[in-house]
Amino acid sequence: MMALIQSNHHTRTYTILAAAALVIIASFVLFYLGYREQIEVNKKIYQEEEQKERFHLIQSNINRAGIDVRDYLITGQHSSMEKALAEMATVDSLVGSLSRPITKEATYQKLEFLLAEANDRLIRIDTFYTKYGRDVAATILLEDGFRLFRQDINTILQELKQDSSERFDHLLRTVKQLRNRNSIGFLVLFVVSFLMLLMLWLYFRTTEKSLAKKRAHLLEIVERQEQSEQLLQGGYFEWQPEKKQLIWSNGMYALFEWPAEQAAPNLDWVLEKVIDPQDREIIRHWLQEAGSANRLSRQVRIQTANGNEKILQIEGYPSKYPVSDNVIRRGVLQDITQRALAERENTQLAGIIENSLNEIYIFDEKTFLFDYVNKGALQNIGYYQEEMQQMTPLDIKPAYDLERFNELVFPLRSGKEDLILFNTVHRRKDGSIYHVEVHLQLMKFRNKKVFTAIIIDVSAAVESARQLKEINEHLQQRNLELNQFASVTAHDLQEPLRMVKSFTELLETKYGPQLDGKGQEYLHYAADGARRMQVLINDILEYSRAGGKNYEMQAVSMKELIATILRDLRISIETSGASMQVADLTGIKVWGNESWLYRLFLNLLSNGLKFRKPGVAPLLEIRSEETAGGYRFCIRDNGIGISPAYLEQIFQPYQRLHNRDQYEGTGLGLAICKKIAERHKGSIRVESVEGEGSRFYIELTKHPE
Repeated sequence: MMALIQSNHHTRTYTILAAAALVIIASFVLFYLGYREQIEVNKKIYQEEEQKERFHLIQSNINRAGIDVRDYLITGQHSSMEKALAEMATVDSLVGSLSRPITKEATYQKLEFLLAEANDRLIRIDTFYTKYGRDVAATILLEDGFRLFRQDINTILQELKQDSSERFDHLLRTVKQLRNRNSIGFLVLFVVSFLMLLMLWLYFRTTEKSLAKKRAHLLEIVERQEQSEQLLQGGYFEWQPEKKQLIWSNGMYALFEWPAEQAAPNLDWVLEKVIDPQDREIIRHWLQEAGSANRLSRQVRIQTANGNEKILQIEGYPSKYPVSDNVIRRGVLQDITQRALAERENTQLAGIIENSLNEIYIFDEKTFLFDYVNKGALQNIGYYQEEMQQMTPLDIKPAYDLERFNELVFPLRSGKEDLILFNTVHRRKDGSIYHVEVHLQLMKFRNKKVFTAIIIDVSAAVESARQLKEINEHLQQRNLELNQFASVTAHDLQEPLRMVKSFTELLETKYGPQLDGKGQEYLHYAADGARRMQVLINDILEYSRAGGKNYEMQAVSMKELIATILRDLRISIETSGASMQVADLTGIKVWGNESWLYRLFLNLLSNGLKFRKPGVAPLLEIRSEETAGGYRFCIRDNGIGISPAYLEQIFQPYQRLHNRDQYEGTGLGLAICKKIAERHKGSIRVESVEGEGSRFYIELTKHPE
């Protein structure tokens, strides 16, 4: 803009001088030389204006480069670093185009040195980010040296600006002196050309005033833009109603995510991006209201060109151009999206805390006086907020006095603990007591240290635990009594059964030959009943013991266990003609009681031998596989199988699927197996097809090495 003003001024000046030269070229040599000097001074004035504009561009580009570097560290987009390097390249070019007074040559050299250092640091940031990551690269920005040389750059630029302003003022005084001198010379030496010179003088005076006003207006815009972009980190706008023209700063492009290579959009596009129709109409009315002195201050939600939502703070005010009475609208926009969202989240969080049904207390770290008590606490404790502010935790915790409470919070004060969790009781205003669980922390609130306590009412849980404890104690007592009863009953029943069996055998031996067939049949029934009763009593006793707690657990080698069982079943295997297929169990150890595991696998293998199909030799297979936490064993037979309707029923006590004439037993064998498996934190299940055999799966825990 300054270059355009200077160009137009030179064109008009040379035209007037050329016309005047035809008339006064001979007699006005001294006058010409005097004004030539004045023109040169004006050129220097314009050059100083350009110099100041270049300083502004240098500082603006440096600031934008800093913003691009921060964006690069935040987003990781290499395009941001490329933009930063391009901005610094522009800075180098602008510095190279500056005119350098001899007196300030050292300052310019220092500026060039600092800019070269800045470029080196940008390259270091890019290199460190690529090699070591964002955190390492970010440390360069946090270095004291980095902040110091940025301050040095700003200091040097301010010094050079000040020097340029001083030269500018000096040139203005010089041109004023030259103008006065030439005026006097004009009156004294060139009376003949008075009118012509007067026209030239009036022309220069008018031009200078116009340039001064335009310079002042331009400086005002530049200063305002610089302040808005550097201090507010936002954007500056200007709306000219007469021309219906919208002027944007660079920061506005970033706010609205508008492509930087395109011209600024029109006002209608900008207003359509305001999401709330009410805000949109208020802004439109303010912009188009002629002559109004009202300011505009408002938060608005917008949608950017890329479809993103932002919250902006707009601060607008009316103004006038120095050279006209036309009212324009100026203002700044600032992106407050993160701040607004944080304030909204803080408000929501405060509402959640205030309305929580759990009790929340905040009290002073030294005096213990309550600073804050939420609604949930007030409702439960029964006091008013004003009453609570005069109280301490000791007033509602009857189990604590001052000394004991100080001991409780000492780990928090000393920094040994970040959180203390304990159970106690609270006393309401009406004197009632309830059980609570307390989560206590030490933190900062309103610029001082406070304790924050979150209280959970556990009265129901405490009562449930008490009742459960009573029930468990009662059940343990009943189980002990039942086990004692089973043992005593089994022991007491054994004696009369042995007597019945002995006397039955004596009757059969002494009087058997004298009895007829019916009498011998009765003796056989009596002896068989006594024997089955004895087996049943033993099974009942074993079933009750299988649920006991006194298991001695150890590592049990399955290879040795199965070998022992097969050795004990050798007669049954040989008698039935059974075939045994046992997988290699070397190294397989489970965690359990060897005696009960022996009983478990003995029962299953015995059943495989017992429940065989008539005329078919039994075939038993034992397989194993490793699971996540143990082993799964499979015992497969080719016996009579089980109907699907009875697969779950067979593990219940006294569930017999066949009569005693076909297969002996009490119906407790598989129930005992299930109890043993469950007592070893394992399981047992069966898969079977009637007439085709069964597969029993037992899962046991692996021995912890």
